[in-house]
Amino acid sequence: FSFDAPLAAPRKLARVKDIATDHLDDWALRPSKPDWAAGLRETWEPGEAGAQARLADFVDEAMAAYPKARDMPDREGTSRLSPHLHSGDLSPRRVWHVVRNAQGGDGRAGEAFLREVAWRDFACHLLYHWPQIETENWKREFDAFPWMRDAGAFDAWRSGRTGYPVVDAGMRQLWQTGWMHNRVRMIAASFLIKHLMIDWREGARWFEDTLVDADLAVNRASWQWVAGSGADASPYFRIFN
Repeated sequence: FSFDAPLAAPRKLARVKDIATDHLDDWALRPSKPDWAAGLRETWEPGEAGAQARLADFVDEAMAAYPKARDMPDREGTSRLSPHLHSGDLSPRRVWHVVRNAQGGDGRAGEAFLREVAWRDFACHLLYHWPQIETENWKREFDAFPWMRDAGAFDAWRSGRTGYPVVDAGMRQLWQTGWMHNRVRMIAASFLIKHLMIDWREGARWFEDTLVDADLAVNRASWQWVAGSGADASPYFRIFN
């Protein structure tokens, strides 16, 4: 599995004509009371410059420890590039080649990370060829599963009030920053599906409402993976501890 090398920057770009328009700040789109976006502004630097800086920081400071650190929510062991990949600030092709050129040593750290980049593209492949996985179980034997309908339990899960510290911490982090560590996402999803017995589609929709990296293909494939109903999924009896 590989990507072609990124294209070189163009030598010349046609100048865009000046067009009279409003400034975005004049539209007063940013929330103020309550300022629910404060945590987002403090956490993320949107745009290509922020994406390139985050990629460089990951390669220089975190990639070597990635194979083990990626599953430790108390460490900065992941790349946090998913919002930039989702919004197009950064391409998988560029990430692939920057990591390949920088990995050095035996390359295992870089390979572990690139497998996750490949998983992202695999999810896109699934949704492209089987768009029904957005709302339907990949494994149809799950269609008869007796999901619970418990609005109170679902609201407690969304707001981080389940009484399970790791689940609640993750859900509160999600609301504050628009992001949650991947391992905690799996724990929170497993809790909703296999403890509260609530349909994975309910959780998927909430993540899509709150995640800054809410990619439809990756999100739906990941929820089905945890539920056991997806392609190459975790066994239905596996519960994340």
